Amino acid sequence: MEWKNIYRGLLMGASDVIPGVSGGTIAVLLGIYDRLIKAINGFFSKDLKKHLMFLIPLGIGVLTAIFLLAGVIEWLFEHYPKQTQFAFLGLIIGVLPFLFQKSNAKVNFKVPPHYLFIIVGG
Repeated sequence: MEWKNIYRGLLMGASDVIPGVSGGTIAVLLGIYDRLIKAINGFFSKDLKKHLMFLIPLGIGVLTAIFLLAGVIEWLFEHYPKQTQFAFLGLIIGVLPFLFQKSNAKVNFKVPPHYLFIIVGG
């Protein structure tokens, strides 16, 4: 098993607890998104054991983080709502440059309708 995936899962689970941040975004940042999608798609293939060795530690980390942090996030929103909202907004905005670079936006988004879709989708 890939035990380092527990740590990756912890990061993904922590992001799942944060409003507006996705575990998928963290998977992209960690460089495991493509492998995660392949493992999920290959769940019913002959390589099930290989995919489970990747997914089980990841799932353990995700579930652990969700259970440990859900109460903390709730407490933060209750006692420090504005600061918590701005911290999460900073996390969301902070990841955007990386995602634009990863998507090769300078090459792929040349047509004005692409920018319209970004504005409408955002």
